[in-house]
Amino acid sequence: MSPVKGNGIKIVIVETVSTFLSVIAVILRIWARRITKKELAINDWAAIGACFFNLCLAAAVYETATIGGLGQHLHELPDPPKQATILIKSLLAIETTWAMANSLVKISILHLYITIFRGKWFCIAAYTIMALSICYDIAVFFEAVLLCQPLAYTWNKSIPNGNCGNTTQAYEAVGILNLLTDLAIIILPMPLLWSLNLPTAKKLALTAIFGVGVIICTISTIRVVTLASWNFDDLSWVMGRVAYTSILEPTLGIINCCLPVLQPVLSKITSPRLWTRHSAPRSDPTYAKRSSGKGFSNQVHSLDGPFHRLPENSYPMGSLMSRTNQIYSEPSIDLLDRPSPARSDDEEALGDCGKILVKQEWTVNHG
Repeated sequence: MSPVKGNGIKIVIVETVSTFLSVIAVILRIWARRITKKELAINDWAAIGACFFNLCLAAAVYETATIGGLGQHLHELPDPPKQATILIKSLLAIETTWAMANSLVKISILHLYITIFRGKWFCIAAYTIMALSICYDIAVFFEAVLLCQPLAYTWNKSIPNGNCGNTTQAYEAVGILNLLTDLAIIILPMPLLWSLNLPTAKKLALTAIFGVGVIICTISTIRVVTLASWNFDDLSWVMGRVAYTSILEPTLGIINCCLPVLQPVLSKITSPRLWTRHSAPRSDPTYAKRSSGKGFSNQVHSLDGPFHRLPENSYPMGSLMSRTNQIYSEPSIDLLDRPSPARSDDEEALGDCGKILVKQEWTVNHG
């Protein structure tokens, strides 16, 4: 085991902090589902799966940093040949777990889109990108396994008749495909979002939540550019340069896919008025003085100061004995499985979301 030095220390710190935050985000997501008493959906399980594979990725990164000398120049390591072998073997694990975590993040976001936004063409586009994400993950796995034949030739170049494809081009192709799917996921909900009949401030807030993926796209772009200088001659140093973006992309992706569903948690720990469109002012408690034998006095005090109570006889009420009142109540409840009134396009786009429409009609006949 070589001591962690230089960039290796920074990589371990970034990995630890970002992984911790991603785990907290998933825990808060599960708590939000418990608050709303909803069962975990496919998008929740995908986020949990992404968190699991990200933890596997973190374990591989820790191994390369503590044993393989990640972030240091290869010639500075105590045992370069042995540690280079450890780095290459760990690289296969890092590549596959990184792809799995990213793919599950994409599936989680896309499935959440489908549950929020309704529309035939939107769902077709979402399912298409989801299928591409799954194919991308499968392609990364086969690329890692089949790039060198036999597989052991990846780390042992002394095997006779072994051969490898162009590693740099393979890694860049995977990175570009990942970047394109990220861009598609960001752009997909924006036209529907801005067509909704919502205040501009709320549209901007939702755009910011759904648009956090722009940061991830920026990280993906940096990663693709860094991969262009991939070099096995100084593998520990090159892997250290790529490690930052490879760590941040899945961890920030997990946090990003959890943000839209954390409103119940935020409402739980903060004032609910921050999350309501119109909040009625809370009534202040009042304190009345009793005068001996005469009920309430004319002076009533509140937290805002004293005010005078109006006399009871200022609003006399007439007798109802001279007329007959007939009140008919015709309540009706429209459940989701019954025909419901026509809804606006915005309501149709947002889906039912488990709502129950309750109508109460009153007819008053004076006799």
